[in-house]
Amino acid sequence: MSKLPKRASTANVLHNEPVIRNEGEFGKAVYSERMTRDEHIKRNRALMHYPDPLPDELAQVQGIAHLLNQLQGTCVIAHPKFDMELCLSRDISPRLAYLLLCGDYTQTYLQLVAKYVEPDARVLEGGAGLGLAAIVAHQRSQQPVVCIEPNPELQTLLVKNTELNKTPITLHKGCVVAGQHSGNTTFYLHPDLWLSSVFNTDQDDTVRSLEVPVLDLDALVKQHAITTLLVNAQGAELGLFDGKNLATVEVIIVVMHTPLTGERGSAEVIKSLQKLGYQLSDISGWGFVFKRA
Repeated sequence: MSKLPKRASTANVLHNEPVIRNEGEFGKAVYSERMTRDEHIKRNRALMHYPDPLPDELAQVQGIAHLLNQLQGTCVIAHPKFDMELCLSRDISPRLAYLLLCGDYTQTYLQLVAKYVEPDARVLEGGAGLGLAAIVAHQRSQQPVVCIEPNPELQTLLVKNTELNKTPITLHKGCVVAGQHSGNTTFYLHPDLWLSSVFNTDQDDTVRSLEVPVLDLDALVKQHAITTLLVNAQGAELGLFDGKNLATVEVIIVVMHTPLTGERGSAEVIKSLQKLGYQLSDISGWGFVFKRA
């Protein structure tokens, strides 16, 4: 029987074989390429950045910009992934219009709403925006939806879209913010309406500000006997649940805007809801689902 060759010892390998070190130009090039790729993935898929347009998307966005510039009034599109129709107008940025047309805008959030809103649920949404989640929530619950929206330009489109889809809503014009239950607060209007927020992240002349009423979240929950709470409030989720009661709410779906609040801020939101007796039940994209334990 032939014998297997002896295995080289670690010492022989270390002392007798060449060691490849990542110190040359090739190593630097590979490292740089990997870092560039990882940064691209992070900016387009991770929680810390809003996705940047990909190169092949830009031409389509530019084409939509031309269409919107020629638009008189509004036009109606069919959503490609959910059973709804939506109004487009010149108030909507070309980038947002593109995402609506391809069905990518808040897609995972809408999927969670469709999955976790139960029949007969009484739903309130903070940051109702264009009304997409309200429409899906009504389709599931068959009940009117309570909407909170501070942006006057979005309020108009919200009403048009919900009326178009025969979704009855009660609209409260204002916002909910941490540590304040009444009075007014400053709200910043971004040229991209979907990025408007109580946070002023762009220090330039394109962002306008206005004073909007502050609403009492607990009072609205009690008034409407809310059982399912949706929050998509561009960072206003930070601190929002501290000290709240939410007595009748069984399910909460929160969109975590980690690019605005930071990872620690999103962790604080989770801890606040856990203190109120909710457990994290599901995650999809930036959407986090909590259920009362």
